[in-house]
Amino acid sequence: MSCDVCKTDINVKVYKFLSDGMPKEVHMCSNCLRKTLKEAAIFKRENLKYLAGYMRVVQDSDMGNFSGGHLSSGDLVFSIAPVAVLRELFAREGESQLEQREVAMRHLYVLKHRLEEALKREDYKSAHKIKNQISMIEKTMLGK
Repeated sequence: MSCDVCKTDINVKVYKFLSDGMPKEVHMCSNCLRKTLKEAAIFKRENLKYLAGYMRVVQDSDMGNFSGGHLSSGDLVFSIAPVAVLRELFAREGESQLEQREVAMRHLYVLKHRLEEALKREDYKSAHKIKNQISMIEKTMLGK
């Protein structure tokens, strides 16, 4: 295992985390990690607490603890919270077009997964509703 930044094999650690609902893995040596942290923007203290709280919830949660009528056991739990975290950390004014597009892409990903599941269950009524939602998002947000 080598560092993703400098490709060294010395003192490399693996960092696993969830980013936008998807598992990620980063390999970094202590020197590259230190440099990355030094180059990072200066954050407000409150926003770092918000980020730490979010990380604690995501990393310590058992997926079995999530319950609700709209989630089935095979459904994806997908969050747009990282966009909100980044917006708070970097203190930008309003949403940019890129952020709106990213949120739309994530929503499409979830809807397409639900569409596949509905088709597997042969629930064509739900599949039709989901397909209409996908079409609406693609037309309005993505200009397709």
